[in-house]
Formats: sequence, structure tokens, C-alpha cells
Amino acid sequence: MTINQKAKRIEPRELPRLQERIKSPLGQQLVDALCRLLLGAVLSAAEIFQGCTPFGLAFVAASGSGLEGFSALVGAVLGAMLHGGFADGLRYAAAAVLIFSVSFAFYDVKLFSRSWFMPVVGMLMNGVTGLVYRSAAGWTSQRFIFFITELFFTGAAAYYYRIAFGESPTGRGAERQLRQRISLLLLVATALIALAGVSVHRDVSLGRTVAALLVMTAAFAGGFGAGGCVGLVLGLAMDFAAATSGAVPFYSMSFGLAGLMCGLLKDYGKGAAALGYLVSNGVAVLWVWSAEMKISALYEVLLAAIAFFLVPKSLLVIAQELFRRTQPEADSRSGQQVQGRLEGTSQVFRSLHQMLKTAVDKPERSERIFERAAEAACPGCALQQHCWQESYETTRNACTDALPAMLHRGEGAAADFPLYFSSRCIRMPAFLEAVNRELTALLYRRQYEKRLQDSRSMLAQQYEGMSVILEDLAAQAEPQRPKSRSVPPLMALTGAASRKRSGEQHCGDAGSCFKTAEGVLYVLLCDGMGCGTAAHQDSGMAVELLARFLQSGIGPEGALQTLATALSLRAETAGGFTTIDLLEVNLFTGKAAIYKYGAASSYLRRNTRVMAVTGESLPAGAGSVQTSSPDTTRFTLGIGDCVLLLSDGVADEQREEQLREALRRYKPTTEPKDFVSALLARSGGEDDATALLVYIAER
Repeated sequence: MTINQKAKRIEPRELPRLQERIKSPLGQQLVDALCRLLLGAVLSAAEIFQGCTPFGLAFVAASGSGLEGFSALVGAVLGAMLHGGFADGLRYAAAAVLIFSVSFAFYDVKLFSRSWFMPVVGMLMNGVTGLVYRSAAGWTSQRFIFFITELFFTGAAAYYYRIAFGESPTGRGAERQLRQRISLLLLVATALIALAGVSVHRDVSLGRTVAALLVMTAAFAGGFGAGGCVGLVLGLAMDFAAATSGAVPFYSMSFGLAGLMCGLLKDYGKGAAALGYLVSNGVAVLWVWSAEMKISALYEVLLAAIAFFLVPKSLLVIAQELFRRTQPEADSRSGQQVQGRLEGTSQVFRSLHQMLKTAVDKPERSERIFERAAEAACPGCALQQHCWQESYETTRNACTDALPAMLHRGEGAAADFPLYFSSRCIRMPAFLEAVNRELTALLYRRQYEKRLQDSRSMLAQQYEGMSVILEDLAAQAEPQRPKSRSVPPLMALTGAASRKRSGEQHCGDAGSCFKTAEGVLYVLLCDGMGCGTAAHQDSGMAVELLARFLQSGIGPEGALQTLATALSLRAETAGGFTTIDLLEVNLFTGKAAIYKYGAASSYLRRNTRVMAVTGESLPAGAGSVQTSSPDTTRFTLGIGDCVLLLSDGVADEQREEQLREALRRYKPTTEPKDFVSALLARSGGEDDATALLVYIAER
């Protein structure tokens, strides 16, 4: 988005005070502190190896020394005391206080910024308090192994918790993303260990139910690979939570197998994926029936399947983004080189834009015309020395008083000057003639400078447009994940109708609609100046050029800015301009935007509310380069929402309420084309008219 772009967002007219406070920096800090307190308490109750609870200490070590660290400390202490009783809880509470104290004391030391420092501190503090506590109970080989393993889990969990909460891991782009996702998965897995002990009914566990729901979601969003991986990790966590001597790792097998099967069936819909999970889990239960009855697992998976059907589309879209695979780094080196070159070239064009934009000629002082006129008319005059030396201030004030009227009229007259000056000047006609010559030359110079400045601004705008285009191309050249083969959860039903003016061979409006490989829908509507063949050519050319820009991967901002500047250049010689309406909809996320260049009002229906989307910019090619940015309105579309684009032959202030009511009552049982055709039939009028409707539905 360029620095001079206007952006308007559709927001509710009134926001609740609570939401405003939460969005404030202080509100966000308080919410984050509360979340860390609760998470610290939950992780302190995550028990493994018959009494070991290292994850609360790891969370304190990962949270730092500020308000976040203190909140994690309070939560960890409360969780340890409530879950472990006084003796065990006191041991872990003491270790948590020691960890936070070290973090607070060393927060400004360079060593503190090392990724390994706080995990090592967490291990040491847990080890010190654990040695004192366990030595009193005596050591066995099993207790020693459990103790060493607990220390390892403390350090490892602290390291990955820090990455999960935003600390930048080492490595390049793809590797960093992978580590962040693994860290987040481990954080969720350890939190579910604590919830595994919470019973919904008898042996039915809340933690295992949530884990099964997460495995289904991951498999449905990311396929069998993601389902199997998440299932294995969460299954191991559930086995740790239920571990007894000689126990079978049932949940690792059950969740992993069910995740694979669910992912294999995801393309057949939610029902098939959930059924595959249920059947696989039932097979796993039968597999270990003789060793240990796991009938509760069937109830847990059944509850998870019911919850899975209630997961909204928006959350599944977010999950799909999380589980999209990244390109191997070895295949991305050439992309990195191309990206670097494009970014460098983009910076060069942006620098040229800034240079030309700031290179404004210093305007010539208008008062100089009198000084030059005096040099031509006053030599040899008896009053020259008196007027231009002894009484210079008086003469200058008289000329300054006469200047506004002269500039307004384009020439000077004796009456423009004060009487005390005009009556005293003995060469007034010659002086006035010289002043008018200089005034004419000044006005010509200003006109020339204005055109020169406009050309310079236009060139600067072209450089900025090239910079935006190259930035878009550089972003596409960046090593990124291969395009997902998943189908967008949203689909668009579109309909268009147009009517040419009576007596004309062509309609002056033109439109287009297409979807890119990335799942982005573009709808274009242009209205050329006037009507007939000339308007048809102007609007058709604008639609064709803009569609080519967008289909080649250039973003809407760069494409529109470049097109508007080109139309401005063309208008100087060929004349003509066109309005532009551009609708952009991401069918994966529902995020949308309308870009307008002098276009008529569009209408947006969300739920049952209809809103007008307007703009203030001039048509492309009609305004100066400095105001060539489009009006931009951003919003989010959901299932059942629709957008109506209109040319000025349909949009009419007198019919606005009728248009709103018709759009409010529209139902998908009516074909979009039939709806817009009916609008044109009711609009009447003799001007060119076009209407396009986009209805968002579930695929």
C-alpha cells in the first residue's frame, strides 16, 4: 500500500468498551498475563513418571522476568500447591521461585539472551531442590532414571516453550516455521497431560477427548502426514499421563493410526474423515482388548467426533495454513537470489520516486516583476534614487498592494496602485507597460513550471508503481510452501447483466470475473466516459490491462496505480477516462476489498445488514497524478454474504432504498444473473447500465 493511499474499513458503528480496553496495550498485557497464569497452573499439574511435574518449572523458565514471568510464576506455584499437596508442592514452588529470581537478576546480562541459558537454569534449580527432596526418601535405580529424565524434560520443554511464544528460532525461513509449529504442538501436548486427569464422566477424560479432536482437525486440515504426526505426539502425551508399570502404549498407537486414516479420507468430507477415525480407534481398542480394556476411548472419540462437526470453517482455514508444507531449502536458493535482486531493484525505483517527489523547484517571487520593470523604465528618471533607494519600503509596499489585482486579472492598471504612488510617478505609463511585459512572462513561466512539475510527478508516480510491482514479484519469488492442493472452503456464485444505451452499437461498460490459482476471486467493472464505441474501447482496455496485471501475480495496489498513471498520460493526448470497480475476495479466508476510481456506489450485505461502499476519488485518467490512488474498503465475507457492483446507469440516489431492500431479500434460490437482470429491468433510463452480483456460499 502506498503512502498516499486512502484506506477505509467497514467497522461496526459502536464498539463495546470492553473490546476497546482489551485492544489497548495495557489490556493486551493483562490478558497475556492472565493466560500465562492459567497456563502455568495447568502445566504444573501435568504429571509423568509417578509424581514428576517438570512442565510448570519449564514454563516459568521460558516466560522471562517481566510481568509475563511473574504471572507464570504465580500460576506455577498455585498449580503445584493445589495438585501436589504441601510437601511435593513446596518443592516445586521453591524451584519456580529460584528460576524466576535468576531470570530477574540476569535479565540485562548478555548471557540471558542465549537460547540455552534459561533452560539450563530450569534444569539446575529443579535438580537442586529435587536432590534435597528425593535424598530424604532414598534412591533406587528407577528413581534415579526418573529424576534424570525429569531434568531433561525441564530443559527441553523450556527451550521449546520459548520458541512457541515467539522467540525467533535459528535457521532459515522453512526451518524456523517448522520449529515454531513443533514447539506449539509440544506445548499443547504437555498441557493436555494435565487435562487427561480431568474426568467428564467416570473414565471419560477431558484431555483425551480434546486430544482426539485436535488429531481429527489436524488430519482434516493437513492430510494423513499431519494427522499421523500430531496423533503420535498427542498419543505419547496421553500415554505419559496414564503410564503405569508395564502399560501398553495404547494411545500412541490409537491416535497415530486414527490420524493417518482420517487424513486419507479428508477429501471425502467431514463425515468420512470422522468415520475413519472412529473405525480406526475401534480397531485399536479390539487390538489391546485382552491386555487392557479401553472402552472409555470409544466414548472419548465419539464426543470428539461430535465436537469436530461443530468446528467452524474459519478455524479449519487457520489449521490448513498451519499445516501447509514448506519447500526444501535446497530447492529455494535460486528463488532467494531472484528475490534479492527484485527487492534491490524495487528499492532503486523507490529511491528515484522519493528523489523526484522531493525535487520541487523554488517558486519565483512575484515581486521581482516590479524590480525588473524598474530596471527597464526608470533609468534617467529624476525620482529613481528617491523611489528605489531612499523610499524603497514605501515603493515596495505600493507594488505589493497592487499585485493581487494584477495576478487575478492577468494585467496591471494604474488604478491598482495606491494614489500616493501613481500620482508621484512621472513615468507611470512606461513603468506600467514594463510591469505588464514582466507579468506576462511570469505567468508563462509559471505555466511551464506547472507542466514540468506535473510531468516530474507523473514520472515519480511511475517509479513508485514499478517499485510496488517489483515488491509483489519479490514476495512471490521468496522461497515458500508449494501451493496447497486443498480446495478453498468458500465458493462464489456470480451473475452479470448489462444494457447499452438506446441507439448505440456498444455498451460503454465492461467487466470481467476470474479466479487465480491461489484461490483469490477478482471481479472488475469499468465505465468509460460517455457512451458508445469510444466509451466501450476505454472501459474494455482498462479491464483487459487490469486483468493481465492481476493474473500475472501483481497485487491490486500496484496494478491499479500503474494503470491509473498510464491512463493519465493517455488522457493528455487522446482524452477519455474510465471508472474502475475492483472486488477482491480470498476464498480461503473470506478477506475482501473493494477498490474504486470514481465508481458508483456498491452494496455489501453481511447477514441481514446492507451497507453502501462509496469513494471520493476521480475516475482513472481524470484526476491529477497526486490523487491517483483508489479508495479502498476492506472487510470479511462469510457464507451467505454478497456484494453488488453497479455502474452509474443503475445506481441512483432516488432508488437506493429499493436496491438495499432487493439485496437484503436476495436468496440463493434465485440465480444471480436473474437477480441482476431484474434490477436492470426495473432501473429504466437510457444510459449504459451494468450490474454484477457475487454471492458467497459454502463449497
